[in-house]
Amino acid sequence: MLKWPDKDPDERLDYMMNWAREMQARNDSIIKSEWFIVDDDGSLTIESDGLSGHKSYVWLTGGDHGRGYQLTNRVHTSGGRIFDRSVLLLVVEK
Repeated sequence: MLKWPDKDPDERLDYMMNWAREMQARNDSIIKSEWFIVDDDGSLTIESDGLSGHKSYVWLTGGDHGRGYQLTNRVHTSGGRIFDRSVLLLVVEK
Protein backbone atom coordinates (compact mmCIF):
# COMPACT_ATOMS: atom_id res chain seq x y z
CA MET A 1 0.00 0.00 0.00
CA LEU A 2 1.20 3.49 -0.81
CA LYS A 3 1.72 6.09 1.92
CA TRP A 4 1.15 9.82 1.61
CA PRO A 5 2.96 12.47 3.68
CA ASP A 6 1.39 13.03 7.12
CA LYS A 7 -1.41 15.57 7.56
CA ASP A 8 -2.14 17.78 10.57
CA PRO A 9 -5.80 17.71 11.73
CA ASP A 10 -6.10 21.47 11.05
CA GLU A 11 -4.66 21.37 7.53
CA ARG A 12 -6.62 21.44 4.30
CA LEU A 13 -4.44 19.63 1.76
CA ASP A 14 -4.62 18.14 -1.71
CA TYR A 15 -3.23 14.72 -2.57
CA MET A 16 -2.77 13.09 -5.96
CA MET A 17 -2.72 9.64 -7.53
CA ASN A 18 -0.79 9.23 -10.80
CA TRP A 19 -2.29 6.60 -13.15
CA ALA A 20 -0.03 7.37 -16.16
CA ARG A 21 1.72 3.97 -16.18
CA GLU A 22 -1.54 2.01 -16.25
CA MET A 23 -3.17 4.28 -18.83
CA GLN A 24 -0.18 4.42 -21.18
CA ALA A 25 0.36 0.64 -21.00
CA ARG A 26 -3.21 0.09 -22.21
CA ASN A 27 -3.59 3.18 -24.42
CA ASP A 28 -6.54 4.15 -22.25
CA SER A 29 -7.77 7.26 -20.44
CA ILE A 30 -9.61 8.02 -17.22
CA ILE A 31 -13.21 9.21 -17.55
CA LYS A 32 -14.30 9.05 -13.90
CA SER A 33 -12.58 9.05 -10.49
CA GLU A 34 -14.09 8.20 -7.10
CA TRP A 35 -12.51 8.42 -3.64
CA PHE A 36 -13.52 6.37 -0.59
CA ILE A 37 -12.36 6.54 3.03
CA VAL A 38 -12.25 2.94 4.29
CA ASP A 39 -14.00 2.54 7.67
CA ASP A 40 -15.13 6.16 7.46
CA ASP A 41 -16.10 7.58 10.87
CA GLY A 42 -16.64 11.12 9.59
CA SER A 43 -13.51 12.62 11.17
CA LEU A 44 -11.62 12.95 7.85
CA THR A 45 -13.53 14.80 5.14
CA ILE A 46 -13.24 14.66 1.37
CA GLU A 47 -13.96 18.26 0.37
CA SER A 48 -13.57 17.79 -3.36
CA ASP A 49 -11.89 15.66 -5.98
CA GLY A 50 -11.23 15.65 -9.70
CA LEU A 51 -9.13 14.64 -12.67
CA SER A 52 -6.25 16.20 -14.56
CA GLY A 53 -5.03 14.01 -17.42
CA HIS A 54 -3.78 10.72 -15.97
CA LYS A 55 -3.88 12.10 -12.42
CA SER A 56 -6.72 12.08 -9.93
CA TYR A 57 -6.71 14.34 -6.90
CA VAL A 58 -8.56 14.78 -3.63
CA TRP A 59 -8.77 17.65 -1.11
CA LEU A 60 -8.92 16.53 2.54
CA THR A 61 -9.69 18.25 5.84
CA GLY A 62 -9.88 17.10 9.44
CA GLY A 63 -8.86 13.73 10.82
CA ASP A 64 -8.07 12.58 14.35
CA HIS A 65 -4.53 12.96 15.74
CA GLY A 66 -2.65 9.65 15.75
CA ARG A 67 -5.06 7.87 13.41
CA GLY A 68 -4.18 6.27 10.10
CA TYR A 69 -6.75 6.43 7.30
CA GLN A 70 -6.93 4.19 4.28
CA LEU A 71 -8.26 5.90 1.18
CA THR A 72 -9.09 4.12 -2.06
CA ASN A 73 -9.18 5.76 -5.46
CA ARG A 74 -11.29 3.99 -8.09
CA VAL A 75 -10.95 5.13 -11.68
CA HIS A 76 -13.08 4.16 -14.65
CA THR A 77 -11.56 4.29 -18.13
CA SER A 78 -12.84 4.93 -21.64
CA GLY A 79 -11.88 1.32 -22.44
CA GLY A 80 -14.26 -0.03 -19.79
CA ARG A 81 -11.60 -0.83 -17.19
CA ILE A 82 -11.91 -0.15 -13.46
CA PHE A 83 -8.78 0.27 -11.35
CA ASP A 84 -8.51 0.56 -7.54
CA ARG A 85 -5.48 1.82 -5.62
CA SER A 86 -5.30 2.35 -1.85
CA VAL A 87 -3.09 4.68 0.15
CA LEU A 88 -2.41 5.25 3.86
CA LEU A 89 -2.61 8.74 5.35
CA LEU A 90 -1.48 9.35 8.94
CA VAL A 91 -2.92 12.37 10.77
CA VAL A 92 -0.58 13.84 13.39
CA GLU A 93 -0.19 17.19 15.16
CA LYS A 94 2.75 19.04 13.62
